[in-house]
Amino acid sequence: CPEAGVRTAPAPERIQPKGRLSDGLIIDVLIRKYLEHVPIYRQCATLLRDHGVDLARQTLPDGVMVAGELLRALVEPLRRD
Repeated sequence: CPEAGVRTAPAPERIQPKGRLSDGLIIDVLIRKYLEHVPIYRQCATLLRDHGVDLARQTLPDGVMVAGELLRALVEPLRRD
């Protein structure tokens, strides 16, 4: 209907709603930190060396903390299980 204009679906929620990091990057950082045991400072160095991305020192840890807060809701159900 031309009178109504164009409508789009709402964007899905993000891990860090107004953050600079994509959800995929935050998930990748979590995997590398907790499964591969790569510290965040080393991941920052790798991003700079391999991709030329220079992040502020606190950017990746902030994303990890936000994801951790979201995952906190799983603690009790997993404990009961």
